[in-house]
Amino acid sequence: MEDKLFCVLDDFEFFGEFFQSEDSYATRFPGRVTYSPEDGLILHYNIADNDIKFEYKYLIGVLDNGKRCTLIGPFDFRNSGLRFGQLTTRYGKHKIRYLVVGEFLDGDTKYNYCSFATNHMQAFFNDVDNLEVVPYQDESLMRICGDKWNLSLENRASFSDVTNRLKNLVRIEDDNARMILSDALEKIDGLDLSERMYLRKELEVVFVYEKENQSIESLFNIMRIISSMFSMLVGAPNFPEKILLGRQDGDGKISVISNVDLESGTIALAKRKINHHQMPINCKGIDLDKVVKKWISLHDEYQVIATVFSYEKNYRTLHEAHCDIVLYATNLEAISYRDKEKLKYEYPVCKYSSPSLLDFIKRSLSKAECASIGEAIGSLRNEIAHVGKPKKIMSKLNIRDYVNIGFGMKLVIVSYLFGELGIEMEVIHRYQERSLP
Repeated sequence: MEDKLFCVLDDFEFFGEFFQSEDSYATRFPGRVTYSPEDGLILHYNIADNDIKFEYKYLIGVLDNGKRCTLIGPFDFRNSGLRFGQLTTRYGKHKIRYLVVGEFLDGDTKYNYCSFATNHMQAFFNDVDNLEVVPYQDESLMRICGDKWNLSLENRASFSDVTNRLKNLVRIEDDNARMILSDALEKIDGLDLSERMYLRKELEVVFVYEKENQSIESLFNIMRIISSMFSMLVGAPNFPEKILLGRQDGDGKISVISNVDLESGTIALAKRKINHHQMPINCKGIDLDKVVKKWISLHDEYQVIATVFSYEKNYRTLHEAHCDIVLYATNLEAISYRDKEKLKYEYPVCKYSSPSLLDFIKRSLSKAECASIGEAIGSLRNEIAHVGKPKKIMSKLNIRDYVNIGFGMKLVIVSYLFGELGIEMEVIHRYQERSLP
């Protein structure tokens, strides 16, 4: 039985028995592991054994599908609920950081590679919806080499055994063609083949990241960095999913999922189908080798703006819209500082905006009635940030105005970042055109 490859936007649950180590199986307790993108990974437990410890770094267990598993915590059951009856039992719910399906491990286990996809990755790389027309390749589709790490783009497929059953799966309406095909398949069936025959069921592209002696935390960190890059490129939340980890001392791969807590608006955007040709940027518009290496080196500096895209929910409260404008104004100022320009708000907007984006920002700021874009942004930022300052501009704006102003500023900032990643300005301007409401 193959380990389940978990999709971050799907719900699932397992029943199981959990314990500290293989030597402590006698003090096991029953529990249920649930996952949803809204609530994350949760262990629902019922503990009747008074000899059990209350604190654990991790737990191992056996699930109702017959698989071994490891729950990585830490866990603290001291604040459990209590039931008093013939037996006193502890019960409750506890967050899980990672669920590993397939092996008993400990929290300090090291790995040397992981494979993963993101929820919009297939459409980013494939310009057809029907992947049956896409050939499977054993060799890497692309290989990116960094400092003591490698990132490969590879095919991952699932197959079903059709040895001696191939003729049952193919039909042709034309009688002559059907007879020719039937004869050919019977000859194939009659051969003494040393290998089994398999029919491909699914095909997808995945990343395989290789670096020696990595903790589960460090591998998930690099997966999140790469998925945040996709969030910005396609303009929708992306998260790592269908994750397999490979151990340095193990032969197989183990399936794993991490805890997430997403808002319903973020989940809706992440689930929304985006066609390859409708994406603001797809794989044909960028040098992925250059972009990935540059993004990994710049991520720490730009992770706040990346988080905005990764956890976008497509609506704003007034408070959030105000916060966006203050945050983005600070980023515009930082761009001008890096480029050694004095017009801290005017310069980046005019420098990195397409004509359509520039017009959108001007129209969004028109109620401010200021002499320039820079003056309007600066004055609005100060009115929001400083208590007691007269609200001359704010008194004229509604929440839609704030949202549009923030959205235009966000596009300028991510466009500057794309330029830092080596993406051509023509591609960036097309990204802006497709992203504008």
